[in-house]
Amino acid sequence: MSFKIGEEGPGGGLVFWVNEGDRSMPRALEAAQRGWYTGSRPWGGEEGDDCQMIWCHSQDGLDAITFGKKEIGSGGDNYDAIEKSEVFCAPIFQINSFMGGDWMLPTADELQMMYKNLHLEGLGDFDGEQYWSCTTFFVPYIYSLNFMDGEEMMSFHNMCFSLRPVRVISW
Repeated sequence: MSFKIGEEGPGGGLVFWVNEGDRSMPRALEAAQRGWYTGSRPWGGEEGDDCQMIWCHSQDGLDAITFGKKEIGSGGDNYDAIEKSEVFCAPIFQINSFMGGDWMLPTADELQMMYKNLHLEGLGDFDGEQYWSCTTFFVPYIYSLNFMDGEEMMSFHNMCFSLRPVRVISW
């Protein structure tokens, strides 16, 4: 089965990256559709919007997961490191609660690909200005991406940004 950027993936999201044949990488990646989150919105926003939340309340334990991987397909490694740490990452908790399975927070490079291949092409219905990644930097910063101009930021862990889960499509 072949995939094309912008088409619906097997998980109901939009394909935003396609592997050109490197079997050591995922086959493709898809981003969840807008409205994936149906829970309460303590930080504001309307139902159907990309939910907004802080990455974590405290920087305690962030030093154990600093310098997370940015590359496409490395979100699983970042997730494992975060889940083994003492950090309660709100976006990961919400994605696990509402999407389950193999959906996760994108890496910094995956966010860039969503921005370039979906948002700039008018696809994906992104309504947030800034989106979180699962790529930690150094305490207390996490990579995020400004969807107004594509600028990658190192953002303080308790800032409130939008979320858009991704899913790996395997070979």
